[in-house]
Amino acid sequence: MNKKNILAAILAALILTTACQSSGASNETQPKPDSSSGSSEAQEPNAYESHTKKDFGGRTFTLLDANQYPALHKNIPEDTMNGEVVNDALYERDTAVEEKFNVKIDYVQIAGAKNGTENLRNSVLAGDDAYQLCISTIMGGTLGTLALDGTLINLADNSELSLDRSWWSSLMYENLNLDNHIYFTSGDISPAMYNMPACVYLNKKLLDEYKITTDFYQLARDGKWTVDELNAISKDIDRDLNDDGIMHTNDDFFGFIHQPNQTTISMMLIGAGLKLNEVKGQQITLDSLSGEQAFNVYDKISSIKCVVSFDHQDDTIKKAFFNDRALSMLHLVDATNMLRSMPSDFSVLPVPKYDLSQEHYYSLCNPWTDAYAAIPSSADPEFAGCITEALARYSYVYIRPSVLDMNLKQKNLRDTESIEMLEIIYDAMYLDFNACYDFGGILTAIAGAIVNDQPIASTIAGQITQAQTAADKIAGEFLS
Repeated sequence: MNKKNILAAILAALILTTACQSSGASNETQPKPDSSSGSSEAQEPNAYESHTKKDFGGRTFTLLDANQYPALHKNIPEDTMNGEVVNDALYERDTAVEEKFNVKIDYVQIAGAKNGTENLRNSVLAGDDAYQLCISTIMGGTLGTLALDGTLINLADNSELSLDRSWWSSLMYENLNLDNHIYFTSGDISPAMYNMPACVYLNKKLLDEYKITTDFYQLARDGKWTVDELNAISKDIDRDLNDDGIMHTNDDFFGFIHQPNQTTISMMLIGAGLKLNEVKGQQITLDSLSGEQAFNVYDKISSIKCVVSFDHQDDTIKKAFFNDRALSMLHLVDATNMLRSMPSDFSVLPVPKYDLSQEHYYSLCNPWTDAYAAIPSSADPEFAGCITEALARYSYVYIRPSVLDMNLKQKNLRDTESIEMLEIIYDAMYLDFNACYDFGGILTAIAGAIVNDQPIASTIAGQITQAQTAADKIAGEFLS
């Protein structure tokens, strides 16, 4: 057996040990085994191996990595294997796809997401076929803007892509799809994806000190990890340790901590089952923000939100949680990189549900992460779609388990149960149009009202007309 086959066998075996075995916790559309059976790999064909082989006669497939943070968001390998897990897995992926489809995979990286996507737009306007795929952010004039001006193809029209399957985010496919138009999505094709979903952290040392013995992993497996459970362990234990009247990350103790911004509040709202918009035919409507259940969600999130001051927003991680002055914390999965040397152990859990009646967990993805895939309209759709799909399938089967194993071995995570939780979180990755475009600033206004204890109903009433106008404009441009 050659080296590549040995690696493939090892990584396939890792899938068996890290596969999510939750009941009622996953949102993915690829069939899952029941709790008494083996892994999904044992019940269905290997997603990559079952992908139809084609011969593209040695053509070059060029991926543009328009990357704001190339040192943090790694999407491309070095020219050789170097012993680093993600690099070597990407290198092996590209080698396998090149051999199977008779192609040459090339990369162009442009630091600065907007600079890179402007380069993509100019390439399309010039009518050349310089790039077959772009990975970048959505916000800040990047892919979210290119989706509106004809630079990108409609992914839903590309028969080579299976966007509702596990190697792509099925929830993004569902919620970024307007009348069968979708221009960007994410999935295992980008290793940066593994850092961008929202999650909750629990400090195990503090749980012991407060004599909290609940098995939170089992709660999550059973679909019973809710806002009320989080509130039960975190309420009434905030302490202004220096008695200065200000809850600050430098000095004080928090039951639950998070950054008080629009993205973080949206993480909690979405986790509690609130859709930030709804798609009805060719319309993006904001009715979901003002219904009875929406206000129930606002009230519940208002009951757990924290009041916090800081010198730098990452001090919620690096100072309060890291130094055992926060029992629980809401952030993204990439916070594990800042917690790698934390002396105390911690758990990783999905963002909690509203209540037990909520069927699924939802993890908002950071739209500023360099992890979203789009195909330029100048590309050959069959060639670009086929190789894009192959890269995504291979990554799901082989790279995801290696990344999970790396997280455990390098002590980003402290136990195998947290690896299992990551699988649930990845299957729950969520994004919708409003999270990408913040229509009329309405999400910023709602977050401000929650953080500052202002009336949410009047806030929404004052913003909804201009927000709906902005949504209508985006919808029109999406469909034009």
